[in-house]
Amino acid sequence: MAHPRAGFATWSAACAIALATGALAGAAPAAADDDADDAFLAGLDRGGITMFDDDDAIATAHAVCSSIETNPNVSMLAIKLTKQTPMSAKQSGYFIGLSVASYCPEYKDDVDPSMGWLIPPPIL
Repeated sequence: MAHPRAGFATWSAACAIALATGALAGAAPAAADDDADDAFLAGLDRGGITMFDDDDAIATAHAVCSSIETNPNVSMLAIKLTKQTPMSAKQSGYFIGLSVASYCPEYKDDVDPSMGWLIPPPIL
């Protein structure tokens, strides 16, 4: 039986991508970095993700983009984030989606949005 909230993580990541991409579309080039950071941090707030330090959150988002550049398997990246941070699996998926939308939208079509790994295996 699928976890009842498994689809929510996929939806959250997709919404994060749409919201952050829309917010960034009108940013002026000179203030693009600050606007991207502000949109990213606002997205974290909307997603209910609290980070201890904004600079660390932004650095982690950039690391997500670097990781996707070398390996677009976001399932493994989400598992890694879940193990290395206090984020839940759902929050990790949201964080990855928001990171891509905010800092590396060129990868949005390269990542696997299914987050199928959130669905627990059947009990035998």
